[in-house]
Amino acid sequence: MFTKLLALGLMAIIVMPGGAHLFELPAKMKLSENEYFSVQSMYAGWAWFSVAIFAAIAANAWLFWTMRESDPTAAHAAGASAVLIALMLVIFFIWVFPGNQATNN
Repeated sequence: MFTKLLALGLMAIIVMPGGAHLFELPAKMKLSENEYFSVQSMYAGWAWFSVAIFAAIAANAWLFWTMRESDPTAAHAAGASAVLIALMLVIFFIWVFPGNQATNN
């Protein structure tokens, strides 16, 4: 039961940055170029979310492994979650990270 709650809590934490970006977008669209690049410095500590991301992958992979025989449906959902979070990282490092590096963000 603890692992399920841990995985759920970690999933809640790792969706926070995406939600923050979504809700701040309307205000950011009104900024000038200089203002936009000025406020980008607020993301300096967001790399710490990687701890929660890797922990969520591990927790979901562990859920998959431990539940594969007792509850195959739940195990497959946990396994899919781990794979999709890892895919999110791949997408980030292919498209987002190079853009951040190019703009010194």
